[in-house]
Amino acid sequence: FAVDLMNRLLFIKFLEDKRIVRSDLLDTLADTYGDGTYTRSFYETFLDPLFYEVFNEKPENRDQRIADLDVYADVPYLNGGIFRPELDGTAVVDERDFDVRDSVLESIIDLLERYEFSADGGPTDIDPSVLGNVFEKTINYLTTDPGDRNADLGAYYTPSEITRFSAEETVRPALLERFKRVLADERGWPDVELDQYDALYELIDGLPGSGDLITTLLAELDSFYVVDPGIGSGHFLIPVVEEIVGVRQALYARMESHPGRHGLKKATVQHNIYGVDIMEPAVEIGKLRLWLSIIAELREDDVETLDVEELALPNITFNVRQGNSLIGYVGFPEETEDGLATFERWSEDSVRSRYEDLIEQIDAYEEYSAFPERAEGHRERAEELLTEYREELDDEIFEDFRAVVDGVTEDDLEAYTPFHWVLEFAEVYAEGGFDVIVGNPPWNRIKPSRDDFFSRYDPAFTGLRGGTKDAREEELLQQESVAEAWEEHQHDVQAQADYFRDSQTYSMQSAKIGGRTQSSERDLSALFFERVFNLTADDGYISQV
Repeated sequence: FAVDLMNRLLFIKFLEDKRIVRSDLLDTLADTYGDGTYTRSFYETFLDPLFYEVFNEKPENRDQRIADLDVYADVPYLNGGIFRPELDGTAVVDERDFDVRDSVLESIIDLLERYEFSADGGPTDIDPSVLGNVFEKTINYLTTDPGDRNADLGAYYTPSEITRFSAEETVRPALLERFKRVLADERGWPDVELDQYDALYELIDGLPGSGDLITTLLAELDSFYVVDPGIGSGHFLIPVVEEIVGVRQALYARMESHPGRHGLKKATVQHNIYGVDIMEPAVEIGKLRLWLSIIAELREDDVETLDVEELALPNITFNVRQGNSLIGYVGFPEETEDGLATFERWSEDSVRSRYEDLIEQIDAYEEYSAFPERAEGHRERAEELLTEYREELDDEIFEDFRAVVDGVTEDDLEAYTPFHWVLEFAEVYAEGGFDVIVGNPPWNRIKPSRDDFFSRYDPAFTGLRGGTKDAREEELLQQESVAEAWEEHQHDVQAQADYFRDSQTYSMQSAKIGGRTQSSERDLSALFFERVFNLTADDGYISQV
């Protein structure tokens, strides 16, 4: 809830500075509350209705008591998911049970309103690009062991030059090859003509002025899929969005009329971009960053000229997902004839036939982004189907764990949050899989962390050193509940390490170098690399730091 709240406040601040809503919306709400006498908190009185009854409802559907308030009068419907109550399985969590102290919200709003997201360079201006740094630091804070934060916070921020290079060196060659195949297979272009084009934009410039051909290539773009399997703050996907938008613009430039950058970016985020992260806050921050990249293209008068459907943010609930990228099936598990081994495989037809009902619900949910009532019904049905199909695959992978890990339970497996790629992104697999995979994998090892564990019971533990830390650990372990939890934590980590080492899922974790076997056991980056290779389409492109 805390991350969602901050995401929403940042989002509204961004809207203020883009003049999509009144430039002092948050300040006005705070001042109105301060000048009045209210029995409920500031959050309950003004922010709760703003989130769920204004941004989450089209103007004609808003409650009359909301519609009558001038401060909400010009707030557009933008949702896309950011102002929808969160989900727990298929049940909606009632966030209205939460509250925030007035003093906390007043401090946050006061801080936000001192600055403006602008690239003009004024003394209180913040370049919107700095948000990427802020988001990545937030993810580092949430995911880094407490003892490492002071030393390492910010050390994991990937420079923009690297993320841009990653996007250029994957998206452009992948699309060049794809467009060449279309021109050869559907238009009969000879190889000798295609071979003269070594770069994507050279090929686009050399296309004949045929609206039909451009339409065909634009349709190809809609089934071009890019994923970051450890999305973090979304830092690697933003340049990918820019690359694909640039290609869309170049194609549309050869036609008489074309959408603006806002529409092109919205289509790109909706159709082309996917991500996964084991941390739910990272998922929400990643989605926020993608939405902000769309909002950044809006102008003040767009609120008046664009209709509700054009203005609404895309529904990307099923594009950016929470789960463990390393545990779960890439294809459908099948046993060999002798029953001694299990392998995974899939085809476009097998995915579509098995999950056609799910794919239809996801497609409908995305299509009705401007019609929240209809979209919500499709989302709920899709979540129900996902839960049903997940249980089947979870049963399979539980047996895989039991074959190589002693004492593993179904509760353990649930805590590992398996992510079955072939199911969670069935709509992508039904079209051939991912064309590009980008990202920066975790560069740490699978091992129990004293700081991470014992700081739950003593926040000062991470600051202790040497014998003092050892003594405090012994003292904490005198408590039976702590000792049992520590044993469980170590078992949990060891179980995952055993699975990665002994299961047939990962077969590339040992290599012979100079005649000697070099093991990458417990190395998360090596596991990520192997998974990425298994995820990418045969003709796909990979960029990993």
